Amino acid sequence: MNEETKTLATIIRHQKQVAFLLRELAREFERRADLHDMSKLQLDELEGFIQLDSRRQHQKEEYGSKSYEAGISDIGAVKLHVSRNRHHPEYWASRGIEGMSFVDIIEMLCDWEIARQMRDTEQDINKTWEMRQKRFDLSFDELTFLRGIWESIDWQIQTVT
Repeated sequence: MNEETKTLATIIRHQKQVAFLLRELAREFERRADLHDMSKLQLDELEGFIQLDSRRQHQKEEYGSKSYEAGISDIGAVKLHVSRNRHHPEYWASRGIEGMSFVDIIEMLCDWEIARQMRDTEQDINKTWEMRQKRFDLSFDELTFLRGIWESIDWQIQTVT
């Protein structure tokens, strides 16, 4: 085998191996998509979220405000939910974002964006990011990293019924 053929074979092998790993990552995203928030359907969480939705107090309050936090803090199902789902920074206790994998972070950003779109589509996104930074104790580097990913995604979605 001459050098040109070896180089070509190396390039093709590299492309195929990278494609394989990207497909593995895509499969993990598919798995996460299928399982996202399934714990909310468990009775102990479901009852709490039904209670939360019946009050809807948190949805009337400005995201990140003390009254917003108070509206969700007394519902044990919320704490239970974040303790069971690795796409929530609270799952990782004091490590927060630092404990999360890249896949966790992407799922979290999707979760945050849909919640934002449902809750406060008129709110200034910069203010939302400031509140997230404060709420999740994000460092400047973490905030910059998350915003960079968020800004690279086209968040225009069709409503799923």
